[in-house]
Amino acid sequence: MADEADKNADEPASEEELAAKAQKKKLIKIAGGAVGLVLMAWVASVVAKPAPEEYKEFLGPWVAPVTPSKIQTNLRGDGSKRFLIMQANAMFEAYDEVYATTRTADPIYMALIKDAMLEISSKRTVDDVMGGAMRDVFKRELRDAIDKLMFPVHIGDAVNPADPDSQTGIKPGFSIYESTLRTPLYDLKLFVDAPVGTLRLGDGPEVRFTGEERDLRVEDGSGYTVYLDLTELDPTFHGQIRVGTHGRIRELLFEDYAVQ
Repeated sequence: MADEADKNADEPASEEELAAKAQKKKLIKIAGGAVGLVLMAWVASVVAKPAPEEYKEFLGPWVAPVTPSKIQTNLRGDGSKRFLIMQANAMFEAYDEVYATTRTADPIYMALIKDAMLEISSKRTVDDVMGGAMRDVFKRELRDAIDKLMFPVHIGDAVNPADPDSQTGIKPGFSIYESTLRTPLYDLKLFVDAPVGTLRLGDGPEVRFTGEERDLRVEDGSGYTVYLDLTELDPTFHGQIRVGTHGRIRELLFEDYAVQ
């Protein structure tokens, strides 16, 4: 039996057996190659796929004081002998709560907010600020004015609203507080082609520039405006940056409100 087995083992393989072995090796090679291609494609897709762009939404609502102390202003009429004393809180939503609460530490903000509140209040009579419907109108006007100052437009990654964007050097123009744009920062892009000398805000019209503009007025697709200073713009920059606000006021809540 053993001799017969050895004899069979020594016999050369037939052509059919050789063909079968060759076909098996070919199939293994093809399968291995296919697996390799799939693996390479997966690795390439992972490497080539860009990281998702960061996006944030407003959180809240929160409440923060508009000013750390009361504001007093003379009212119109009666020889300007009557005056309004008020202190307000802002109910707001923002990317974070800290932004609004730290605004009162900014001396520029405090000067602007007092000026705005005094200007609006001094145009009102006692009836305007105490009557039902007129008081609501007065309150809305105050809210809109304060909103633009508490949450001004930021250019790019600037932490302070007056600072330039670190990528481009673009900063707010002189008239930035006259901007009508109130879009959240993560919802709007400014497209800049410095070598060509053009920029575009969102889907707004393309604007040409020379780089010497200190207060360039730019509109988005809805006609809302922002003012830009391009005097420190990187002349080689070609790309996009964010433009918009860090929050918005939902409602103005009076903590103290009295006419004397």
